[in-house]
Amino acid sequence: MRSFFNRHRNFVGLLVWFYLLLTFLIWEQLTRQIENDRSETIQAAIQHHHNLVISLEQHTIRTIRDADAVLQLVKMENSRLGRKTNLQKLFENGLIDLPSFDGLVVTDSSGNVVMAYPLQTEALRINVSGRKGFQWHKEHKDSLIISRPIQSKTIGKTVIVLSRRIDDSKGHFGGTVAIQLQPSTFMAFYNQASMNRYDLMSLISPEGITYSRRTGSVESSGEDISRSPLFDHVKKQPVGMYFAKDAIREFPTFFSYRQLKNYPIIATVGSREADVLAHFRIRRKREYIFGGIISFLLLVFLLAIYFFFLQRKKSTRILKKSETRYRSIFEGSQDGILLLKPDGSIEAMNHAACALFQLSVSENSGIYFSQLFDVVLPEIDTACLSKQLHDQGKKEFEFTCLDGSHFIGEIACSIFNDQLDQPHTIVLIRDITRRKQIEKRLEREQKRYQQSLTRQIIAAQERERATLSHELHDNVNQILTTVKLYLETALVNEAEKNNLLTKSMTHVMHCIREIRNLSHRLLPPSICAESLVESIEGLIENLSPCTTFDINFQVDNYRQPVSKELGLAVYRILQEQLNNIVKHANASVVNICLWQSEKETHLLIEDDGKGFDPGIQSKGIGLNNISSRIRAFNGKFSLNAGRGKGCRLQIRFPFSEESSEGYCEKKLMPEDKIEVSIGDLSQVSLDAKKVRL
Repeated sequence: MRSFFNRHRNFVGLLVWFYLLLTFLIWEQLTRQIENDRSETIQAAIQHHHNLVISLEQHTIRTIRDADAVLQLVKMENSRLGRKTNLQKLFENGLIDLPSFDGLVVTDSSGNVVMAYPLQTEALRINVSGRKGFQWHKEHKDSLIISRPIQSKTIGKTVIVLSRRIDDSKGHFGGTVAIQLQPSTFMAFYNQASMNRYDLMSLISPEGITYSRRTGSVESSGEDISRSPLFDHVKKQPVGMYFAKDAIREFPTFFSYRQLKNYPIIATVGSREADVLAHFRIRRKREYIFGGIISFLLLVFLLAIYFFFLQRKKSTRILKKSETRYRSIFEGSQDGILLLKPDGSIEAMNHAACALFQLSVSENSGIYFSQLFDVVLPEIDTACLSKQLHDQGKKEFEFTCLDGSHFIGEIACSIFNDQLDQPHTIVLIRDITRRKQIEKRLEREQKRYQQSLTRQIIAAQERERATLSHELHDNVNQILTTVKLYLETALVNEAEKNNLLTKSMTHVMHCIREIRNLSHRLLPPSICAESLVESIEGLIENLSPCTTFDINFQVDNYRQPVSKELGLAVYRILQEQLNNIVKHANASVVNICLWQSEKETHLLIEDDGKGFDPGIQSKGIGLNNISSRIRAFNGKFSLNAGRGKGCRLQIRFPFSEESSEGYCEKKLMPEDKIEVSIGDLSQVSLDAKKVRL
């Protein structure tokens, strides 16, 4: 790469300078255009604010002048008529025409309200001598005073009071006349104006208190904005604009302002910078995207030229790298790799293949691939080798080394064409002799285990049949024999006939119950008729009266019903373990717990009996039956037992697709085949008076 740059340094430098120059010119022009657009956008907003603040100034002055005209008229009428002045009549005659105000009052020299419009009895009881405007009028000559927003004593709302002084006939202070305007009066003209959420208009006193303020559609008054830079700008020039943070919301804002002539009021109009420049920023984004696309396309074009010259160098480098990688894989592989020519002869072998076929590197020339098989293959067309191997129906073959030894290999192949378009074949051979030996050994072990398990099952079935035979002979057969004797006696003894027939009926019913109980113990119908929990509860209920230990059954978080087969397996496992406890444990308490986690169903059976040594008794028929049932459903179990420590058996069954399909689809019929093991009989006595298991 360095030599390439040395040879083409001038060309590469020319491409770089050409790209940098064009990019600079594009972005210089784009930056100027964006900056001009921003300036024009701001100037348009300032001009709009300027027109709006002039309109606000004119509307405010007109409102104040109208209110002052009313004050002058009332003052003149009061000088002429005194307290006989009728404010109601002035309004009715149209002499006072103020479209929006909230009260007019006249006070005497003590500050007591003597006249009010509209006339309110409560208003005549108000004294305003404590107001700053009243005190100012008392000490100065007549002039219009505009108060800060205050709480009205007459209407209970925030108002702005405009007042003038009234002199008596001797020229002394005789009281005041005042009119109340709500702050919204000054903004009513702009109710229909389309304003953004953070656009604002306000009328501000020189002390920094807002007379009236409108932000979007929200009106307010009385805020203290004395820290605003507005007042510094007003001192320099009464009309202008500035850019600063809003004193209340602290948003960067463009402001236009005007100080009203002859009135201590400053009118301001402002718009948030984000709102003013919103459309500009969209346009700027488009311009940046356009500039980026142009720059990118120019870069792609120059890079295409650059990579065109690099292609040959890069191809050579990639070819060398690929060859190095191939050599690394070819020589470092643990499997044998053979490269075959089109005629089937071996062109190259890696070290693993040489070791596999007991060859040296120099001995593999002139050998054909077909010589390595112990089966006769037709002439191998390397282009069809993969198909021929597929036609053999297997991928495992027995290979013959040149020294006469054999091994079993797993074969895979692929085809590629060389520069002359001649097909070559790469064959991968893996020695699986050891694996096949292990598989055969495992198969023998599985057969041996299956035979052992079959013998145990047969023995269990024979033992179960023997148990069933004993039950029928020792109990049911004895009862039927007794019935037979009763009936024979009844035939010859007429006096005892009725009594003997009654006893015979009782024994026959007892025999029927014993046969039914025996049938239920062989095939519990509750597995399909009821849930697994109910079946277990029924088993415990039947078993409890016939045992000397207490059984505690607990169900926790059991939400998902299991399949019929799994439910029967759990039932049989519990039955088998309880059978073992009854026979061998000599326990006083047995705890059974059934619960489910997110992925498994758990069953825990533990007792406090004498326990046993698992190493000695692990080959028992009962434990083998339990283990077989668990493996049939991919379950796992743990067995903790010891001499004098009781026994703890915990089983886990994973959820399967069948476990969520419903618990049982049909009831078992008598002709259905059911697996029977030595633990299938519940330990309920056939004759509680004679036998107890």
